[in-house]
Amino acid sequence: MPEAQLTVPKPVWVRSSAMTESCPKSSITAQSLEWLEEFAAWRGGYLSKESLTARQIQAFQLLEEEVAGEARHAKQSSGRNLSQEFDEPLRE
Repeated sequence: MPEAQLTVPKPVWVRSSAMTESCPKSSITAQSLEWLEEFAAWRGGYLSKESLTARQIQAFQLLEEEVAGEARHAKQSSGRNLSQEFDEPLRE
């Protein structure tokens, strides 16, 4: 068996409970980028719940939980309260 196949994969990116053995940027697809843009539009008040599917609402709720977790993590790590920065709607 070639030595390369015996090598144990190592994490290249780790954050809280998430880990990947490859660059996460290469995992972003056109579809996942579209979902993130829709989430930003929803957070900014540009999309109503009535215009979303049940699956989108569920995904956006999951993303909201992740954003809240990141705010808590940032507060614990730095002693600063960043929840307001995360709670503000995203506007461009």
